[in-house]
Amino acid sequence: MAPKPVRGSDPGGTDDGRPSGTVLDEGAHERGQAKRAVVVVVLVWLAFVLPTFAGQVRFPVDFAGSQDGRPTVLANPEQGDAYYLYPWHHYLGERLAHGEVPLWDPHRFGGTPFAADIAVGLWYPPNWLYAFGHPLHVFTVISVASGLIALLLVYWFLRVLRLHPYAAAFGAIGFAFSAFIVKWATNEPVTASVIWIALPLGGLEVARRGKRWRGTLLAAAGLALAVVGGHAQLALFVWLTAFVWTAIDLAATTVHARRAGLPLGVLPRRLAAAAAPAAVAVALALGLTAVQLLPTKQMVDGIVRQKTTWEVARATFLPRRHAATFLLPDYLGSPIDHNYDGPGVNYTETMAYAGILTLPLALYGALHRRRRVVLLFVTLTAIGFLSIVGTPFYRLVIAAPGLSRGLFATRFILLVDFGLAGLAALGVDRLVRRERLRHGRAVLGGSFVASLVGVGWLTLGRPGTSLPASYILPLGARATAVLVLGAGAVAVMMRVPSWSGRMSVALILVSASDLWMTGYRFNPFHAARPVYTAQPPIGDLRSVPGVRPRYASIGTYILPPNAAMVHGLYGLDGYDPLIALPMVELVGVAEDQLARAHSNFLGPFRPATAASPIFDLLGVDNLVGQIERVDAEASVGRPMLARPGAFPPAFAATCWELTQPDRVLDRISTMSSPALRDTVVVDDVPAARSALHATAGRGCTAGEVRVTRYEPERVVMDSEAARPSLVVLTDSWFPGWEATVDGKHVDVLRVDHALRGVAVGAGRHEVVMRFRPRPYRTGAAISLATILGLTGAVAGRTLRRRRGPPGSPRRR
Repeated sequence: MAPKPVRGSDPGGTDDGRPSGTVLDEGAHERGQAKRAVVVVVLVWLAFVLPTFAGQVRFPVDFAGSQDGRPTVLANPEQGDAYYLYPWHHYLGERLAHGEVPLWDPHRFGGTPFAADIAVGLWYPPNWLYAFGHPLHVFTVISVASGLIALLLVYWFLRVLRLHPYAAAFGAIGFAFSAFIVKWATNEPVTASVIWIALPLGGLEVARRGKRWRGTLLAAAGLALAVVGGHAQLALFVWLTAFVWTAIDLAATTVHARRAGLPLGVLPRRLAAAAAPAAVAVALALGLTAVQLLPTKQMVDGIVRQKTTWEVARATFLPRRHAATFLLPDYLGSPIDHNYDGPGVNYTETMAYAGILTLPLALYGALHRRRRVVLLFVTLTAIGFLSIVGTPFYRLVIAAPGLSRGLFATRFILLVDFGLAGLAALGVDRLVRRERLRHGRAVLGGSFVASLVGVGWLTLGRPGTSLPASYILPLGARATAVLVLGAGAVAVMMRVPSWSGRMSVALILVSASDLWMTGYRFNPFHAARPVYTAQPPIGDLRSVPGVRPRYASIGTYILPPNAAMVHGLYGLDGYDPLIALPMVELVGVAEDQLARAHSNFLGPFRPATAASPIFDLLGVDNLVGQIERVDAEASVGRPMLARPGAFPPAFAATCWELTQPDRVLDRISTMSSPALRDTVVVDDVPAARSALHATAGRGCTAGEVRVTRYEPERVVMDSEAARPSLVVLTDSWFPGWEATVDGKHVDVLRVDHALRGVAVGAGRHEVVMRFRPRPYRTGAAISLATILGLTGAVAGRTLRRRRGPPGSPRRR
């Protein structure tokens, strides 16, 4: 009897070019191909990150000032976000290096939670490296390693799906170097969340195939890492893909049970067994990330950004003109070439490109016989596409819990790129294994022709772009060359089966070259040099006496928004996706900053605002920026001006008013600086009523308060007054601040809408404020219990496996 051919082989030859009739061990043969595929993907990754090994950093050190609050970066203006992240990493590393967990940041917005801010990624393990090295070098290591992690995880997932190694390599490269991943490479919270997208999917598939314990742990790890990575919206996308994969699995289980004629009573048990790994993985991920999720939940309930409305979402849909960038990614220009003319939204937010070869191969892959896998990638692509173009489907998306806070619909491009890369991998798998389907060649050939026609029309006609032909023609010529080379490789694979392995590698390299030419130069590497240097205002601000001098930017940013975190200063302004609403509303009495806060900024302020009593109340004793417009006698270009009328960091008042919380701002807006100094407006809540009584207008006198110790999570003050008084620390109020007066616990009251106050009796007292948020402690206990439970379970399972089953010689 003739031996059966190896799966995927052909009577005329084998995948690696050996002559027909050779009997191969399929497992060993495919393992060899897998090794070659991994080598190829690693070499492609090296092509993107090679300057790292020459000592260069993947950080835009070519900073050249700022304009309208956004850093001006010479090589690539789209990389300004890296400057806002740098201070977070610096502060995180500095505190961790001293053995401290940074719960509070006193340097921005009058003080703001740090650990609760999911964007800083405190609990993301790679970020702990900032405690051991310079932020530039650690940032570079994490950035380039993230690309490799995304690459290998997607490859692993596609291999778990039993796709051919070369097909898995093609899909992994298409996703890991897609426009979405490459363009966000210097925004660490984004990449730290999305690179794990394949891990939960692969874990659930491993569990489905019988290794339930291992698969469940892998899925839980992927979901947890996506959360602590730092970008809440994209972490939800990762969880969404796991939900879709589970739903498809349940649907497949139902169809299989019905076709097998199983009784209806058996179906619920089958569905419960199929859903169990996903349910357990979600529970474990929630337990592991409770230390982040609970404090973040408390924080986001009081931030500027709340539910996204349909009107706001419409402004973030992908404009029609950008459809051309699916074929020619720089059809509307590029910030690298300083000619981008995309309307309304920036280049990074609108790029959707996973390689031009991905499109025809994705259409071909949609015909694959693996319907369950096809349905996954088609569903993700459809969800992403229907969201980014602004269909009514997006109304359902923004109504979902969590996703309702997502501002940019275009970030659903992540699902489009991932779905297209997966479908393209299925297409390559069909080609390598020579899966013959009816009309398959016609579909593949037609898709290549359509892509060529589309490229030609865009290149020659240039509809929807104002760029000259001299810029568009090279883009079109390059895309045409890639399509022609790809189509040639596909044709050889179909006609000469013995060359299928070689042509698969050629197809991978052609697609990788296309992505390299598109994405490599978007993230310029530079020689490391100081970023947040000691500019002239820094030295002046450091010399200001007092424990906590506070400055505000006027007119424009001379210092980057978060520079205070790097230099140990205290600023009113800053940058963060999570800005507390009370402080923005209090500042809004002087100048409406709500629109800027929606764009993640507080400040800079108009010169006229510098005279506001609110600036006095907040202790803003120095201005930095366009000072010549504030002080007519100041010399042009003077960077700093003192405000002698600012309140001290802490003061005591013997008069206060209990006012309904929704009317506090109205009352403050009518008060002058002396009135704000003498009378404190307190939220009329039970805690305040039990600690205070109305004293407004009864001979107000000022008490003396001296701050003796000012630390991020602990402030010590000595107060002295002849009458009972209210000690006010002009820092942000936030739940979790506790206080003691002479060692006895008292309530921290919310005063003047956004500040902290403590009631004290007459005489001299020591007031100590500590930041000890209960959600953090509860979350830490849950996360620790989850880790200990998992450790015990793994240890017990390992011990049982080593001892063997009951009655075995090893047990005896």
